Amino acid sequence: MKIITLENIQKAVEKIDELNDDALEKLSETYALQQSPLITYAISAGMETQNDQLAALSVYYFTVFSEAFVQQKISLKSISDEEIDAFQEDYSNVLEEFMDDDDLDVIIAFCNQPELVHFLAADVSLQDETGDELDDETASLLFIVGVGMIGLMNNAIKGE
Repeated sequence: MKIITLENIQKAVEKIDELNDDALEKLSETYALQQSPLITYAISAGMETQNDQLAALSVYYFTVFSEAFVQQKISLKSISDEEIDAFQEDYSNVLEEFMDDDDLDVIIAFCNQPELVHFLAADVSLQDETGDELDDETASLLFIVGVGMIGLMNNAIKGE
């Protein structure tokens, strides 16, 4: 089992946070072209709820997660729409169990990427550098979408 380390998550965040807007957009587009159905999945919640902040943050976390896999030197297979659809059924059951018990271990066991899940859970609940916090709905949806991305990416690890 290939696990993304906290060190490589931090490297990914540092790299992305140092990029100017154009370079960040180019990096995001590069990863999006490699995983077109996944980026569509990532931004769909923001589009469905007409929440531009959620859509933008979903792209940001997609880029962070993608870069963390690169930093860890883990290659991913392309994720198909069919794989996303198949994943969703199991993921819905896990989310239901998580909501009932509020037990992050359920999510971690499902995704097999504990450091990425802990990073996401902490990050969505923190204030940003300007002191702003996400509203509860955006934070909850971002966590759900982010965990979905993590699980799908974990399932797409080459050689697993």
